[in-house]
Order: sequence, then structure tokens, then C-alpha cells
Amino acid sequence: MMVETRNRTFAAIQRIGSLILPGMTEEEGIAVGRRMLREDGLLRGWHGINVRFGVNTVHTFNAKSEPCIVLGEDDIFFIDIGPVWRRDRLTGTALYEAAALESECRGWLLNREMTGHRVSDFPHAAHYDGALADAPFVPSPALWILEIQLRHPTRPFGAFYEDLLPDAADA
Repeated sequence: MMVETRNRTFAAIQRIGSLILPGMTEEEGIAVGRRMLREDGLLRGWHGINVRFGVNTVHTFNAKSEPCIVLGEDDIFFIDIGPVWRRDRLTGTALYEAAALESECRGWLLNREMTGHRVSDFPHAAHYDGALADAPFVPSPALWILEIQLRHPTRPFGAFYEDLLPDAADA
């Protein structure tokens, strides 16, 4: 599910980005984003749409943009539609079982030695002295690092993904 959501996210961003043109305001860019996500059935389950042009690209997520900024010919812009994982509240063990199954369905193998770990609340071991993959409980968001390492089943290459475990309940 994570891989599918990530792929849909990138596809949506590419589609939205292809429709953002010089002369457009940020507000128009946001409207394009909402329209595209609605057409793709993705509007629910994504955090608020952020489209930032030029000088507004230095603002943080929650900061308000300067109004009426128009995208210039040589300006940069970014699109942030951020998927929110809201479907399943899996235990750490179930999360890695799902990752293994999804990997195998796509012709890859999950390296079960890369098991994720707790961050925050130092010392970590005072709260839980184990791997995310072994956690028999639903891990708290923003306190765990999800680590996924895949390898090709017969060839000598693979891929690695690491990110802060997102919140599945706040959407």
C-alpha cells in the first residue's frame, strides 16, 4: 500500500506540475492541484495542498504565502500534496509482514535485518528496547524510523528507503 500511495503521489505531482505555467498565481496553482486530485479520486487522504512560487518557496509548510505571487518565466515552484496514511493502524510486526508480502508480489525480497528503530525520548531503550519489526503494538507516529531494504531475488542490487514513520490516525 505504501508503494502504491507513493507512486500515485508522484504521478499526481507530475500531472499537477505539467499544468502550472508562468503567469499563473499560487492560488490558481492550488486550484489546479485540488482539481487534479479530485479527478484522480485522491483529494481525501492527503494533507492540505501547498503550491509555492518564487519567493514563497522559502516558507515552511505552515507559514502563509505572500498573496498574489505570480510565477515568472525563470521562477521555481514546488508542490506538496503529502499523502496521509489513514487506512490501517498496524503493529510494527504486521507492518513488516505487509512490507514483505508487497515486496514479494512485486518480485523483490525484503531484507528482514533492516527492522526500523525508535527515535526521540532519549534514552530510547527506556521506552522500548527492540526493533520496529518486532513491536507487538501500534507504534506512535514521529517516534520511529521506518527502514525498508529490498533486494532483487537473483541479481546483485537492491534499494533502500528510510523515513520517519507517519501518523496513520490524524487524517
